Amino acid sequence: MGKKLYCGNLVFGASSSDLEQLFGQYGAVASAQVISDRETGRSKGFGFVEMSTDEEANAAIEGLNDKDYEGRPLVVNEMPTRRSWWWWWAAVAVDIVAVAIAEVAVVADATKSH
Repeated sequence: MGKKLYCGNLVFGASSSDLEQLFGQYGAVASAQVISDRETGRSKGFGFVEMSTDEEANAAIEGLNDKDYEGRPLVVNEMPTRRSWWWWWAAVAVDIVAVAIAEVAVVADATKSH
């Protein structure tokens, strides 16, 4: 059984099939899912991918973590075991806050120029 990976800092237009294609360069993708807001249907900017083997998962982490994808550096890492779940979610929360701050800065810059 392969590893489940977290993929963060995705562009909001990214789909599950985009994730599958992106990670497919590194091996067989067992599943890929971009997480969306229940009310709006808009991507939350992160998703999960399960690779078929540990070797393929490690290759995807090596090949994609901190690499540019449509203008954003991806965050790709292994999902934690249940025991370390709390610390992993804290790191994900930091990623989400960083993306939100970056978006606010872009909007603020856009409104200044008008």
